[in-house]
Amino acid sequence: MTTEDGVRVYAGETDPVRDRVRVLVVVDFDKRTVSGFWTDGNGPVLFPIIAVDQYTVTFNGSKGGAVQQKIWGTVNLITGKIDAEETALFRSGNLSHVVWDLRCKPA
Repeated sequence: MTTEDGVRVYAGETDPVRDRVRVLVVVDFDKRTVSGFWTDGNGPVLFPIIAVDQYTVTFNGSKGGAVQQKIWGTVNLITGKIDAEETALFRSGNLSHVVWDLRCKPA
């Protein structure tokens, strides 16, 4: 799925920042993963699909290290709408929150 229109909202300790984004989100039913939100030195980070029905894929993932990150969301298989949220907790105690509001064209 490639976004036709998308907004990413950063909400931290300051006023929210809205970015228009275009991302490629891949829902891989064989591997039961969703990717397209994060990358690391090995490429796209794969998040496990935790539930599927005829309309929706639900995913959830996390990554540890110096920054504790979590992401969760849903993909509507009919409309292509993706709603996701992520948090990052830094060692300093600062927390960031990102909301993804994506409208994609199903492949």
